[in-house]
Amino acid sequence: DQGYNPDDVGLDSPGSLEAATFMDQAVKDGHMIPGADYDTMHALYEAGDAAMIITGPWALPRIRESGIPYAVAAIPGQTESAKPFLGVQGFMINNFSENKLLAEAFLNEFVASEDVMQAIYDVDPRPSAYLPVREAIADPDVAAFAAAGGEGLPMPAIPAMSAVWGAMGDAITLVFQQAEDPVAAFENAGDQIRTATGAPEPTPVPEPAAEEEQEAVTRADADLVIWADNTRAPALEPVVGAFQDEYGITVAVQEVGFSDIRDNVKLAAPAGEGPDVFIGAHDWLGELYVNGLVAPIDLGDNADDFFGPAIQAFTYEGDLVGMPYASENVAFVYNPELVPEVPTTWDEVIAVATELEDAGTVQNGWVMQEADAYH
Repeated sequence: DQGYNPDDVGLDSPGSLEAATFMDQAVKDGHMIPGADYDTMHALYEAGDAAMIITGPWALPRIRESGIPYAVAAIPGQTESAKPFLGVQGFMINNFSENKLLAEAFLNEFVASEDVMQAIYDVDPRPSAYLPVREAIADPDVAAFAAAGGEGLPMPAIPAMSAVWGAMGDAITLVFQQAEDPVAAFENAGDQIRTATGAPEPTPVPEPAAEEEQEAVTRADADLVIWADNTRAPALEPVVGAFQDEYGITVAVQEVGFSDIRDNVKLAAPAGEGPDVFIGAHDWLGELYVNGLVAPIDLGDNADDFFGPAIQAFTYEGDLVGMPYASENVAFVYNPELVPEVPTTWDEVIAVATELEDAGTVQNGWVMQEADAYH
């Protein structure tokens, strides 16, 4: 119920070794193809050459644009229901801010509302972490992705995960490429992770280099500064005026590329030049928390209005250090004209794939990305 145990690698557990053997056999039988990346997987599906894939809500625009029939369902289970990784995005407070209480008030009193959370959802439709919005999602596809993540668990945000992604991705590649016995590949990956992790040391905050200083974001001239990307910044603008009027301060919503926010916070926050509030992904926390860059947040009664796993994602070492606004996870996407009844187990997936391939209906019954531990 509390998510993943960081002391249990799990990659070489009996269940994982059985899954590795399953993948190996699927490759041997021609159901999964080596070397498939995200674009290859989608191109095959969108051309009608694959009937089933695993992808996330970020792929909906391209799937819809292709015109190919599709439906979204929960990832098949085998011995129990699937629990996909959850990625969560939210608001964090800069621990070096001189206005942490104002920042918390802005989030609790103005952002944690149905209007603002709906506006954030509308500009980038992914399952909302705010329950009143999540439970009222009108788009059936986004609602299906949300349902598929109902039993999902947040990706661990600990710094040691960098070792997990590499070793696990390499093990999956070895199985896809038929370069190593699947059990040996996953057992070796488990050993590599245990050797590489141990007790993680805080990641040092880098000293700004000359070229980084030229590209660094300069804090806007306002009492309260929020860094958000150009997708979500417009959704916050309507509440800025009301907050300014109520508290008698100036507020600036500053547009910063999502992928640039973390590095700029690392550089600017300790120097007192960072934002007071910024958006980001929960898996940044391992680095930000251990370096003292994020402050605890007290959501008070608002906490009950958020999707439980999203709150869990932004809880690090017992401290809640973020207000979530969206969650995302992968789901099972299939062509209902080729697969009229969605498979609920992986044995059923293989049976459907075999039938479609033997009939020459598709090139591949289902396709999965190689070397992608998240999927």
